[in-house]
Amino acid sequence: MTIAVCIKWVNYSGPVESDTPDERFAGFSFADQAALEWALQIAENSSDEVLVLTAGPVGAEAVLRDALSRGAHRALRIDIDLTSDSAVIARSLVGAISQARMVLCGDYSNDRGSGSVPSFIAADLNIDQALGLVALDLPESANASFTAVRRLDGGRREQ
Repeated sequence: MTIAVCIKWVNYSGPVESDTPDERFAGFSFADQAALEWALQIAENSSDEVLVLTAGPVGAEAVLRDALSRGAHRALRIDIDLTSDSAVIARSLVGAISQARMVLCGDYSNDRGSGSVPSFIAADLNIDQALGLVALDLPESANASFTAVRRLDGGRREQ
C-alpha cells in the first residue's frame, strides 16, 4: 500500500512573476517536512511505500528530489499553473492519491498559510481528516490503530 505525502513548493523570495521561478529560492515548509517524516516513520513499521507529490512547474521537482533524499520511495510532480486556487490544486493531486492508504499534508503553507488544500483533498476523496496534529503514538504492528494528539484553541489538547 501507499502513504501519500502532499508537499507544497513555495517561492521564498516573494510572489512568482514568471512561469519559471528560480528554484534556488524555493522549498517546502517545516509542516510539510514533518508530514514527510511521519509518513516515513509509519512506513518503517509497515510494508507501505511513501509517495511524495507536489503541484507546480518543472522547478518544483527540487522539493521532490529533497524528499527522495530523505527516504521517500517515489515522487510525482503534477504540472499546474502556480496561480491556481486551492480547490484546483487539490483536484489535480487527488487522481494520483485516490488509492493511497493514508494521505499526509502539512497544516500550513509558507506563502498564504491557509492550509486549505488538505481540506479540499479530504472532501474530494470523501475521507475524514485529522487537523492540527502535534503528536502521534505509532504502534509496533502495521495494522494496529494509533493515537494522535491535536491542538485546540486556548492551548488545549485533544487525544
